[in-house]
Amino acid sequence: MSVFDLGYLPGPSRNTHLERQGYQFPDPWLDMASLAMPRINRDVLRMAEYVWLKNPTVRMAASRIVRYFLTKVVTEGIDKDQKGQFDTFLENRLQGVDQLALIGDDFMAYGNSMTSMVVPFRRYLKCKQTGFEQPIEKAEWRFTGWEFEAYVPKLQRYTKQQHIDRPSNEEDRINVKRWSPYELEILWHPWTQRSAYYWRIPERLKTHIRQGVPYVVKDMPWEVIETVKRDQIFEFNPDVVFHMREEVLCGVPARGWGVSRILSSFAQAWYVQVLKRYNEALALDYVIPFRCVTPAPNRQARGGDAMLDINISDFNAKIATMLRQHRRDPGSWHALPFPVEYQTLGGEAKELATPELLDNGMDELLNGMGIPAEMYRGTMQWQAMPTALRLFQQTWPHLVSGFNRWLEWMAETVCSTMNWDKPEKIHLQPVTLADDVEKKHIWLQLAAAGIISRQTALAPWGVDPYKEQEKMFDEQREFAEQEQEFQEDMEQRQLGQAAIRGQLG
Repeated sequence: MSVFDLGYLPGPSRNTHLERQGYQFPDPWLDMASLAMPRINRDVLRMAEYVWLKNPTVRMAASRIVRYFLTKVVTEGIDKDQKGQFDTFLENRLQGVDQLALIGDDFMAYGNSMTSMVVPFRRYLKCKQTGFEQPIEKAEWRFTGWEFEAYVPKLQRYTKQQHIDRPSNEEDRINVKRWSPYELEILWHPWTQRSAYYWRIPERLKTHIRQGVPYVVKDMPWEVIETVKRDQIFEFNPDVVFHMREEVLCGVPARGWGVSRILSSFAQAWYVQVLKRYNEALALDYVIPFRCVTPAPNRQARGGDAMLDINISDFNAKIATMLRQHRRDPGSWHALPFPVEYQTLGGEAKELATPELLDNGMDELLNGMGIPAEMYRGTMQWQAMPTALRLFQQTWPHLVSGFNRWLEWMAETVCSTMNWDKPEKIHLQPVTLADDVEKKHIWLQLAAAGIISRQTALAPWGVDPYKEQEKMFDEQREFAEQEQEFQEDMEQRQLGQAAIRGQLG
């Protein structure tokens, strides 16, 4: 993994003028959070992942941001029939919006999202002696010594096989692979800004391949098997990995990696977690008071001390027996041969807890990550909503552009695999258009006047004019068929009645 080498992190500052005057103050930037702040890439990813899993408010707020921008996927510049085929595949088979939601969650948590399209293929085994070929699913095979062996009925024994991988255009086998950032490495070119991606294959997967586990080897690309055999790291071809990353300042040596916004808000996340930790301590130790029963003071005892006239063992035994009886029967009566006093210790959690500090700290954490706390809590006032929403949307333009670039990349891969015509443009419907009701009505009026197309006017409403037209035609056909059946039925009845009258006449 690449090392950030975050040399800009706070350290002891030196003020020579103040030192000469005898004034030396502690560095305000050198706090406990700075000492715990991660400095290498893997630690940054682990920290961001831990905050994401540990703090449900951060997770839900970030997830809502992602899903706020997930609108209807619009495809343009493609034949109507092929458009319907592609839209059906994207919505039903690939579940594109759901995939974008998961990609957005990875992006918000890690600051990186790396995905690949799993292109399907079918593996066949061909006997090197007889030339007999069969699909691996129907063969009785094993993988030993980095070679396939299969049972050949003609020879009545296992023989060495040549594997043949043929591309497949089965829609149900195309999937989206989300890569773990801990497994990938990036080789970044400082001049061209291009990146090469490498997969450090997990040891568990290597073991399964070396052992020839059928479930793993059957569908594993041969290039991966060869990489494991040579004990190397796997290099991806260009454009196989789509990397969506959170860009940082040009001076931060990220070397092709994105940096999660959780890192820039690390000090605030640390502060919030400190508050939660101490509130947890209050909940464990100060919510329920500690109840005590003690002998009552006896003014007539020797020296005024009741403890001199009471056997403490008998006192404890009597109290314990009374408590056991009371728990079995809360309505029972109890008698003690000596007076007692009852007092509570602790129980002041409400006075010690600081919910205002926690709420303010959480609000500052969310705002620092670009998530308006008012919007998350649903307390945004109507008067300020238009301006606040516009500022909010302009805070995340890279998120929407990243989603649109992923859709373009996905369409290019899928269409080339399935031999489909690629849409000229595929993108998410703009949020402002989807939410602006007044603009929607204006567009409907423009479409009725013939100034804009019906597809443009109906798209914000989630309506496809071509499909609606087909539905209207289907309804008309159904009505015509029902009307024709009704007329034929009436004619048959009239003929039957006429025949009956003729027989009676």
